[in-house]
Amino acid sequence: MKVIISHDIDHLTVLEHKKDLIIPKFIVKSCIELVIKTISFREFFNRFKDFLKNKWHNLEELMKFDKENGIKATFFIGVNKGLGLSYNIEDAKFWIHEILKEGFDVGIHGIEYKDLKKMEIEYKTFKKISGLSRFGIRMHYLRMDKLTLINLEKLGYLFDSSVYT
Repeated sequence: MKVIISHDIDHLTVLEHKKDLIIPKFIVKSCIELVIKTISFREFFNRFKDFLKNKWHNLEELMKFDKENGIKATFFIGVNKGLGLSYNIEDAKFWIHEILKEGFDVGIHGIEYKDLKKMEIEYKTFKKISGLSRFGIRMHYLRMDKLTLINLEKLGYLFDSSVYT
């Protein structure tokens, strides 16, 4: 059996979510958890401190940890905006190359899972900006329908790590 450690990159910065519900949900969830005592005041405070310092972005720390511990991880980065994933393509391109430079594998954090033409655009975009000819995918929110895996194979993905048993 092959086991992979994967990091799905949903957020690069806090500010990319100023137009969606990620930040309000974070605030409400943290407040509820404090009130019902599933987190301490210290944890609550640390969450907001990290939020203000943009600590949702911790790729450098994560890569350093993985390297120091001999973890051969695969990072999945989106190249398309969608539900809960809204960083821009230039930021994605930058981090794809940083991750590759550090010796890790990179794949697509896929948004499109129904429409083959849209899936192909996503595939070609990643291929172009990464410079890779072979790479895998992990679907955002693990979404798929009855044709997703067939279409991923048609497009030439090396693997899909969205399916688990």
